[in-house]
Amino acid sequence: MNTKSKKMILFAFVAAAVSMPNVLTAVSGPQATVGVTRSMIVETGTTVTIAASTNLLPNIANPRFRWLKDEYEVYGKTNSTYAINNASLSDAAEYTVIVYATGISAEAEPFYLSVYMPVTNSNGGVMATPVGDFTGGGPYNPSCGGSFDRYKTYFPFDGPYTSPASPTYPNTSTSPNLNLTTCTTVNGATLDTAIRIQDNFGTGTERACSNDYCSLENTKLSGATFNALQTNKTYRVTIYFKGSTLGSLTTVTFLWLYY
Repeated sequence: MNTKSKKMILFAFVAAAVSMPNVLTAVSGPQATVGVTRSMIVETGTTVTIAASTNLLPNIANPRFRWLKDEYEVYGKTNSTYAINNASLSDAAEYTVIVYATGISAEAEPFYLSVYMPVTNSNGGVMATPVGDFTGGGPYNPSCGGSFDRYKTYFPFDGPYTSPASPTYPNTSTSPNLNLTTCTTVNGATLDTAIRIQDNFGTGTERACSNDYCSLENTKLSGATFNALQTNKTYRVTIYFKGSTLGSLTTVTFLWLYY
C-alpha cells in the first residue's frame, strides 16, 4: 500500500433522480462531492459513476489510479472514473481511490453507497447500507435489551398522508402500520442488531424497540413493529448493531414494510 500523503476529493454522478435527506444526488450534470456529501442512497438499477479528482496532485503528468471497495482493491479498475452499472444490493459498500505517481500518492476520503430495492406488489423494500456508514457510539443499551456499541443515526419513515413524503421510504399505502426487520439471510448469522422506532417530532418518544425478535434459528437478528403511525408525522428508525459480531460483513441489510 502506498503511503497516504493527504486526502483527495471524489465526485459522484447519478443517472437516476433518487434523493434522501442530507444526501445529494444528481441527474446528468450536477455532482456530489464526497467528503462534503459523505454518502448516497440509490435504487437498484441506477448507474453511479464515481470520478476521482487529481487536484490534490497538481502538475503530475499521467497519474495512475487504484480503486478500492470495502478496502480491497478492485482489479482492472485503473481509470479516473469507476462506473457501477445497474446497481444491486451487493454494490452497497465503501469506495475510495488512490491516485499516485512515482514517489507520491493520495487517497480519497471514503464514499459510502447504500442501495435499496422496492418490493414488488408491496409498499416496502430491502435496504443494504455499508457498515462504514454507521456512526460509532456506545455502549448503548436500548430499552428492548442488549448492549450495542455502534449504531446508525436514523432513517425517516412516514405516517399516513405525510407531506412532503420521504423520498426513499414513502408510505404510498397511507398505512398506520410499519414493520422493520433485519431478519434476512443477507446478514448471515454473525450480526447482532436491535431496532427502535421513535417519533421524529416533539420529544422523540419511543414507540417500539426489539432485539432478538425473529423467531429464527439465528436469534442475533431483530425486528420491530409499530401499529399506530400518526397522520402527517415522520418517524425515526434507528438500527443498532454490535461491531464485535460483524466478522467479515461489510454491510447491514434490513427490510421495511408498511402494511
